Amino acid sequence: MGLRVAPVVKVMLVVCIISGLMVPVWMGFVVPEFQKIPDDYESTTTYLGAVQWRGGPGEEFSEPFIQVEAHTERVVEVKGNWVTLQLESIVKNPLTDEIFWQSESNVTVDRYTQQYVDEPAYYSFPLDVEKRDYYNMRHYSYLPRTVFSYEGGETLKGLPVYVFSYRVTGIDASENFPAWVVEGKHPVMDDWGSLWVEPFSGHIVNAKDCWETYFIDPSTGETVYIDNGKIWYAEDTIVKEILAAQELKQASFIQTVLIPFILIVVSLSMVVCTVFSQRRINITRVEEEAARLRTAERLKAVEMVARSIGHDVRNPLSAIRNAAYVLRDAEGRRGGRCWR
Repeated sequence: MGLRVAPVVKVMLVVCIISGLMVPVWMGFVVPEFQKIPDDYESTTTYLGAVQWRGGPGEEFSEPFIQVEAHTERVVEVKGNWVTLQLESIVKNPLTDEIFWQSESNVTVDRYTQQYVDEPAYYSFPLDVEKRDYYNMRHYSYLPRTVFSYEGGETLKGLPVYVFSYRVTGIDASENFPAWVVEGKHPVMDDWGSLWVEPFSGHIVNAKDCWETYFIDPSTGETVYIDNGKIWYAEDTIVKEILAAQELKQASFIQTVLIPFILIVVSLSMVVCTVFSQRRINITRVEEEAARLRTAERLKAVEMVARSIGHDVRNPLSAIRNAAYVLRDAEGRRGGRCWR
């Protein structure tokens, strides 16, 4: 008896194979489409800050004043896997709306990996941020790539986050302070700060940045401080970024954990159902075959009994028939006399 596969088992096998193949297809091709930088991406973060500075050599430090910085990034061009982001920063006096400083620059990054096209650095944190240092990252466009050191975990407004710190020294600040370029010497800036990152989505929910700019007088060797300050996320920005991180976390969980888990469960369930269904079908077929064989054996036994009875009945009848033949023959020889 050959092994036959029932139609329902064939259907379950097909579902099992499709579900199993869908996991790598989903993770390798579908999920990256959800996680890439979209064509219409635009985001604005607002910082509050306290700053003081000198206008030029010989001037005194200003009194500390409050400033508001709005950093906007938006997609302005898409070429295949590359997107060009326009980074715009506007620094204002929150009381008078006077613009202290404004800049605009473009960067091109891979929309899937967020790596810069022109250097081996990354624009942002990846998904599933680990408790380790991250190298070759640039959080601000004016900073070179640097190391973001893991400092530990904490909770920000009920959201678990990882804290990373960074420090960059010796940044050329000639463009911002041209009056301080003297005898080929240029002002430099040291910058340091911290980032609070939601680890599942890699989204930055809070930031603090500090800096100081100084100039080393070539004639005296004296260090002259030009400006210093610090900025941090405004409260409404923190709330907005936490909500965005929670949405990204939920979407990422559904895309990278829940749906693959469902596909795996469906595939394994189909395997189990297929095995048990085929086993049950085989058992049923074995039982049917055994019943057929038992019926056939009973019929064969009945046939043998019938043949035996027929044989036993035919033997006496044959004797009677032979005796009758002998009597008929004797009667014929005696002239019709018959003994009874």
